Amino acid sequence: WQSGFYTFLFGVGFGSMYISLWYGFKLVVDGKMTLGELTAFQSYIFQIGSALGQTSRFLTQVIEARGASGRIFQLLERVPAIPAPPRCPKSDEHEDCGDQDIESSGARNVPKPPLTPKLMMGEVNMSDVSFSY
Repeated sequence: WQSGFYTFLFGVGFGSMYISLWYGFKLVVDGKMTLGELTAFQSYIFQIGSALGQTSRFLTQVIEARGASGRIFQLLERVPAIPAPPRCPKSDEHEDCGDQDIESSGARNVPKPPLTPKLMMGEVNMSDVSFSY
């Protein structure tokens, strides 16, 4: 839609400039306007038209940014399909509850945190690897 918007905008802009030039030359030929007045008028019209053209470019960028921000807010508000691990009842941090008995602490229907390994190691063996441009 952006190319259609620019086509319409520039088509109307240049079309109105050509019509005003035609009518201005008609007034100059009829003696109702001088060539200097027509030149000054066309200069003003060209400056206003170019400013509007620049504004339209920024307007399309604002519309695109608005659409992108809508997607960002949609992602921020979504509920994850995988629930986060529960927190310990007496702690606001995601820490291991240790030996604390969750049922005896007053919290009901709070599952115990998932088991995690104490030590996790892995090795990466790179052999016959080469890099080139």
